[in-house]
Amino acid sequence: MRGELKRSLKNRHLQLIALGGAVGTGLFLGSAGALKSAGPSIILGYAICGFIAFMIMRQLGEMIVEEPVAGSFSHFAHKYWGGFAGFLSGWNCWILYILVGMSELTAVGKYVHYWWPEIPTWVSAAVFFVLINAINLTNVKIFGEAEFWFAIIKVLAVIGMIAMGSYLLVSGNAGPQASLSNLWQHGGFFPHGLSGLAMSMAIIMLSFGGLEMLGFTAAEAEKPRTMIPKAINQVIYRILIFYIGVLVVLLSLVVATLVINWAMISLSHVKFRQHMNRTRQKPLFKALWYPYGNYVCLAFLVFILGVMLMDPVIRISVYAIPVWIALMWVCYGIKHKRSVSQDLYGEA
Repeated sequence: MRGELKRSLKNRHLQLIALGGAVGTGLFLGSAGALKSAGPSIILGYAICGFIAFMIMRQLGEMIVEEPVAGSFSHFAHKYWGGFAGFLSGWNCWILYILVGMSELTAVGKYVHYWWPEIPTWVSAAVFFVLINAINLTNVKIFGEAEFWFAIIKVLAVIGMIAMGSYLLVSGNAGPQASLSNLWQHGGFFPHGLSGLAMSMAIIMLSFGGLEMLGFTAAEAEKPRTMIPKAINQVIYRILIFYIGVLVVLLSLVVATLVINWAMISLSHVKFRQHMNRTRQKPLFKALWYPYGNYVCLAFLVFILGVMLMDPVIRISVYAIPVWIALMWVCYGIKHKRSVSQDLYGEA
């Protein structure tokens, strides 16, 4: 059928799309700022944020397994919560990945400029912008293969960092200053206290952004009801190993939109489960500890917003959230009125 999505993504594609989406500049570049704020306690921060991310992904996974359709969480927000919730989810997700994409291209420019200073940052960003869009405009099988092999490169880089760091620690070739005792010396595990860990949480949470991209693959996955649960259960463990392994061995509007995305997933899951309970259906892939797991996730997101309010650099992101939601409400109202007018005109 013309225009129908093809289910060409295999399990290895799904695994690496989720893994590659979360392992990137948040680990290679962004962890430096969090490490400065939290010190060695950043390891605990990644463990906490990773577990919250896992619970939210299980909530998304429960919905996807029952309804493996295009649209991901914006579909569920629209169906089980309301029109504006779906509209907000969709456009918030779009602006999130526009912002993330720009930050990723900036990071590419920084990396290339570091090794080849004669190449301007904007040239590298422009080249990779064209390349990324070309890959996204191809058919889903080529896209899946490209995502798979690009993610493999990042995974090998992380494994190489862990292996090299472990070798230097064990062999002593890095000098006497390289030791696991650095985790508790020089100010202790919490050199800046619990407040230092708390202030790093917003940056750490951003590192896990990209996991929800797994939801976008549901309509094009080969066997979504078996592959999605497997991908969710496995990818979170691997990401935690990579993040914590690297940090142990080697020792912001974007954040706000990610908070909205995750909150919409968790809230939509509450509505979804209420519908399942009313219709006496049992989900095939249950989220953890409904509804208390949802409350924990939402409380953690509120905590992240509180942390952001305490940081003068990213405080503006929190202030922008009600403005962004209000703008989306106005846009949704205009779209809804046009739809109603078209329906009336069509009937007439």
